[in-house]
Amino acid sequence: MTLHVGIVTDQYPSKEHPDRGTFIKDLVDQLRAARFTVTVIDHKINFVGMSLECMIRSAQVDVIDAQFLAPAGVVAALTPRIAPLVITIHRWDILEFPYRWPLGRIATAFALRTARGIIVAGSAVMPEVVKFAPSNARIAAIPNAVDTRRFRPDVDFSSLKKQLGIADGEMVILSAGHLIPRKGFEYAIKAMADIAKQFDSCRLVIVGDGYLREELQALKTKLQLGDKVKFAGAVNYDYMHYYYAMADIFVMPSLSEGHSLSILEAMAAGKPVVASAIPANAASVVSGLNGFLVPPTDSQAISSAILRLLRDNDLRRSFGLSSRDRAVKLFSWDHRITRLEDFYLSVLG
Repeated sequence: MTLHVGIVTDQYPSKEHPDRGTFIKDLVDQLRAARFTVTVIDHKINFVGMSLECMIRSAQVDVIDAQFLAPAGVVAALTPRIAPLVITIHRWDILEFPYRWPLGRIATAFALRTARGIIVAGSAVMPEVVKFAPSNARIAAIPNAVDTRRFRPDVDFSSLKKQLGIADGEMVILSAGHLIPRKGFEYAIKAMADIAKQFDSCRLVIVGDGYLREELQALKTKLQLGDKVKFAGAVNYDYMHYYYAMADIFVMPSLSEGHSLSILEAMAAGKPVVASAIPANAASVVSGLNGFLVPPTDSQAISSAILRLLRDNDLRRSFGLSSRDRAVKLFSWDHRITRLEDFYLSVLG
């Protein structure tokens, strides 16, 4: 049976915002590669248009999968449909949306009651989903996936390193994400102040942009880190595999996650990971196997873990091999597509 899936979203990449929702485009591309037929119902602000297209397309697809509880899930739930509705929940949509607006809780409960199935991208947010979903809801935790063919250890990154002004002998600590409070980049920068005193030949490269950029740059200046910390800004997703390949260590000091794609991409590239010990990160990183989990907000613990890896080539190599192995075995797209197909069929059944 060839399934026809309608993906509802307001986050699909566009010419104006090519890096927005790249993981949704990956989902669409991977479903199509697996011989699914996919229709993208994409409306950025016009939710009336999204609703009308959901209603029309629901007669043409087997199942509608709304990416994010809000707005896509709520809009699709309010729309008269023929095809059953699945809502895929990521992070902010269940941790923040119900509490940020007066009607958020009501809209959340309504959408999850209306959906025929609920997919949770990270099991760390499952307890919050259960608060709003009916007791008999069909819920599946299906983790995010990474393209292990694109993100891999053998990518040639020499020209990128030269472009960034990093010498061949210098080691690279990489961090990536939106420059917002919950990503915890300030703790990586503070850790770098300690690392630089003990291990001179290394740099911290931060990829991403956001409203905290000036504040984080001011922190770098205050700590007198100079060129030890480099802000690479927003990088086109098509080039991110070069950054991961260039890194010797990946650090993710986030305070809250659904299921970090950046960690998965670093793992697929064969990198050891130092991450904050929150449930979402622990789903990917096994401390002592492919990296270290450290207490959130603890810059000293971050620096200690990174220094240990910088000084131990064998440990770094061993963790990197384990990262790649876990990415391929547990978080490949083949694995996720199989689980999605099974779930869609269970909803139709």
